Amino acid sequence: MSLRTRAANFAHKTTVLTLVGLTVFGFVEVGILFNQRRAQSKEWATRRELNKLSQELPSESISSSIDNDNK
Repeated sequence: MSLRTRAANFAHKTTVLTLVGLTVFGFVEVGILFNQRRAQSKEWATRRELNKLSQELPSESISSSIDNDNK
């Protein structure tokens, strides 16, 4: 095998490996970002739900339940 052919094969292999590596890295990054956004939206939904529930409950029932828990 000539030196030119070996150099071309090496260049081709390194190019393919680089592209595959970048593709895998990209998919991993997108997956991480997607999971972070999903977790953040769940946290926001939980906060909204807690705020909604705290507004629905009268403050007297909250303080009386705290007093009952302390007894």
